[in-house]
Amino acid sequence: MKKICTYVMIGILLFVGCSSSDQLIRPSLDHVETMGKIDVISYDRIQRHVKHEATLTAVGDIMFHIWQLNRAYDSTTDTFDFSHAFRHLKPYLTESDFTVGNLETTFAGKNNGRMIKDREMIAGYSGYPYFNTPEAAARNIKEAGFDLLNTANNHALDSRYEGVLHTLDVLDEAELLHVGTYRNQEESEEVMTLTINQMSFSFIGYTYGTNGLPLPEEAPYSVSSLEMDRNGNVNEAYYEAMLQKVKKADEMDTDFIIVLIHFGNEIKFYPNVHQRKIVDDLFEAGADVILGTHPHVLQPIDIRTIKDADGTERKGIVIYSLGNFVSSQRYDNTDIGTLFTVHFEKIDYHQPKITKVSLVPTLCYRNKEEISVLPVCEAYEHIENYPLKLSSHELKQLEHSKTYTIQHLMTYIKDHYSYTYSDYRYHIPLDKE
Repeated sequence: MKKICTYVMIGILLFVGCSSSDQLIRPSLDHVETMGKIDVISYDRIQRHVKHEATLTAVGDIMFHIWQLNRAYDSTTDTFDFSHAFRHLKPYLTESDFTVGNLETTFAGKNNGRMIKDREMIAGYSGYPYFNTPEAAARNIKEAGFDLLNTANNHALDSRYEGVLHTLDVLDEAELLHVGTYRNQEESEEVMTLTINQMSFSFIGYTYGTNGLPLPEEAPYSVSSLEMDRNGNVNEAYYEAMLQKVKKADEMDTDFIIVLIHFGNEIKFYPNVHQRKIVDDLFEAGADVILGTHPHVLQPIDIRTIKDADGTERKGIVIYSLGNFVSSQRYDNTDIGTLFTVHFEKIDYHQPKITKVSLVPTLCYRNKEEISVLPVCEAYEHIENYPLKLSSHELKQLEHSKTYTIQHLMTYIKDHYSYTYSDYRYHIPLDKE
């Protein structure tokens, strides 16, 4: 992975290599003047390097609590519609070349989830603690602009192994790609690799565990889990399998390796020692971007300079937690999240690189009709364009999240990187330390 190409034109002693120039100069042999023993070659043909650029946008936890089910349900038609949840963010989600998120629920089918006595259900579907969401949500997620979902998280087995399989079927029908849960051993060992704007991206999804629900004996491959216990100890075989999968992608010379991992402590604003260790090992194995979820609140960004075995250096990006994207949680900043966009660049004969990170703070709000997500900066600056009935708390959260998001996420990098603000986004360029 991350090769640097050097081309040597021996006959004319011209070396063409990787440089910061945007032009590749090639000699024309149409005109050669002989001056003694020296040939003077006129360079009359210039061919520019081809630059490819791509953006990947990630959001955090996509959850559907009972209150969201209630608002999305139309009893007259016995149908669900969750499109309102994404309507304000759809322009942001669709403008990226590729958009990913964490699906923290199952699509097991009506009355097919785990039933709990005295727990409210809506038309055969349930919220916390065992999520089983109407299949309509998958279509709404796709229509909102999502391309791929990580299905490996602590709620992956909420509807048993059968729910894992049905969830994959529903996602396939909605044309949503997925990583983290699998139908068979062979599928679980494959590395999903896609070409986006002439660059190759590998996607790997993992979770720390499944809320104590054991992996199916007949299908331990069904969820990519580290089986971490309460003390932070992982199943060493599963942990090594995760690192080997990243190394496998690295050996495939993939341009960029993206790891979506569900880990950390809930409602904690900074990563724990186990998260840090996992991130260190993932970067060493070859990961380029690590997207964390599970804490339900934002945790900071870190930017690493990683030296690979061949001596080349590259930038690695981790956001320890993207926070909630959409949910009904309403305490300790669980209504604040971010759209996290990574900008990639590849120029012929140059090493592919990450050039910039962009952030759009988000806020999840609720009223009697809907629970939805707002782009914070745009809504704050042009609230008159949003036909909303925000509570006093939500108005304060809107103002708070505009500055809190960028300040909190910059905690680890503020001494080495700066940000700019434009188009309702915060931008962090990586080439200006």
